[in-house]
Amino acid sequence: MFDASFPYNLIQKKSIVGKDIIREFVYDFHSSKRRYIVLIEEYELNVFVPKFFPSSLKDSPNKYNVLLNDFEAPRVVRTCINIVLGLLAQHPNHSFAFVGANTITKKSVEQKYFTQRFRIYRILMLNFFTTNNWMHFEDFTTSTYLLFPISKENKEQYLRDVIEMFAKIYPDLESIDI
Repeated sequence: MFDASFPYNLIQKKSIVGKDIIREFVYDFHSSKRRYIVLIEEYELNVFVPKFFPSSLKDSPNKYNVLLNDFEAPRVVRTCINIVLGLLAQHPNHSFAFVGANTITKKSVEQKYFTQRFRIYRILMLNFFTTNNWMHFEDFTTSTYLLFPISKENKEQYLRDVIEMFAKIYPDLESIDI
């Protein structure tokens, strides 16, 4: 189901000074119905955080929380995975993390605990990133997922450092428990 993807382009790569993000990679691709933007933020401790949204919603505060019902989600998500895989091939010691954003509609707001996106992405991560090569850390409370290379030294300390870093940047993630 998640075998097909769309071709994508790197639009911009820029270093960021004075923020928590070190570098930002901006990609785009076109599905059969719309254009998407994929933003990959690179943080200290060598962590990539991928985010994606329809370009038509770039100014919306809820751009990560919508469902479009285009029936192209598998190809859209697979395209984002391909982008991450490409970056990891260039940076093999990097990790990556994401939050499965809660869905917001006109009628309801999904709770942030164990969101629909998190549940889907979690299954994909276990299939694309085997436990032979990757350490998987998941937090259901915040719908947060972190993967890092199994070859990483001091794994528990690294995990603590990454969680501490993100808790300082994103106070909503303070509840993450190791």
